[in-house]
Parts: sequence; C-alpha cells; structure tokens
Amino acid sequence: MRTLDDGGAVVPAVEEFEPNVCILDIEMPGASGHAIAAELRGIYKSERPFMIAISGKWYSASDRLVAMGAGFDHFLEKPA
Repeated sequence: MRTLDDGGAVVPAVEEFEPNVCILDIEMPGASGHAIAAELRGIYKSERPFMIAISGKWYSASDRLVAMGAGFDHFLEKPA
C-alpha cells in the first residue's frame, strides 16, 4: 500500500507500484482526481487498476457522473 498527498505524484507511483486498486480524492494539490483517473485510463485502458473516487464536497448525482466519465469505477462520499 502507498499513500500520497500530491496529485502530481500519483501517475508515476501507479506505474512503478502497479496497484490493483487506487482510491483518489477528487480534490488534491498538484492534480485533480478526475485528471489522474483520465490519465490512468489512457495508459491502462481495460487493464487499468480499479479506481475509486472519494470526496467530501463533490458528491451530488452529477458529480458522480463526471467522476465515472473521467474513468472511475466507483464513488464514495466522505467519510467512507
């Protein structure tokens, strides 16, 4: 397991660590969870890690649709 607090460090860490699951906050310093999910989806296509969005602010039905469109597989509201 790895924990990061900088969104800009996530994609290189995923490429190195190759996790089965990524839990990404929607709002992170360095890069948004949406941007990271879209980038990982582009890299891994159907073989990407299972990606879970988590947010304490952006959790309406439309926010969930945006997250799914960015490449997330599931969405959790904080506290999870």
